[in-house]
Amino acid sequence: LDLGKRSLRTLWTHKPLWFFGFFVAAAGTGGGGNEERGGAGRPEFNPETLPPWAWAWIAVAAVLAVVFFVLHVLSEAALIEGVAEGEKGEARGIRHGLGRSRRHFWRVLGPKVLFGLCAGLLAGVVSVPALLAWKALIPLWLGVTVTVLLAIPALPLLCTLYFGYLYALRFAVLEDH
Repeated sequence: LDLGKRSLRTLWTHKPLWFFGFFVAAAGTGGGGNEERGGAGRPEFNPETLPPWAWAWIAVAAVLAVVFFVLHVLSEAALIEGVAEGEKGEARGIRHGLGRSRRHFWRVLGPKVLFGLCAGLLAGVVSVPALLAWKALIPLWLGVTVTVLLAIPALPLLCTLYFGYLYALRFAVLEDH
């Protein structure tokens, strides 16, 4: 209860942290729809049929994705440091947070990439039997059974990896390691 009260007090008294929280939270939102490609009445995608202006939009979207990713990494460091400073009663703004978080960029990016690779590898290992069953290389019942059996220990392992990742981020920012 005390931790919740302190969190709400920090949230309310240090509103510049909301800016960083937006970029941290935005990276965790889910993806789009679940449409299959090339179904009945739907042509296959062919990049040669795209109009020239579409390539410009794709390039702009790619640049924006990189900018938002960099802002996400910087905001993660600024949010961690800003909350620690807020606990000490030091009020700082957005410019200060972004400025100080630049020195943590590579130390935050490392655990982020490592966690992404480990989580992706774990998800890949768990999904192999289901994919084999989908391609009809093994019976469906076997693929589903093995996938479920692999998912049971994978979930606590994924949670452990995630909490280690969160600890590594705080260690990288707050301890400068």
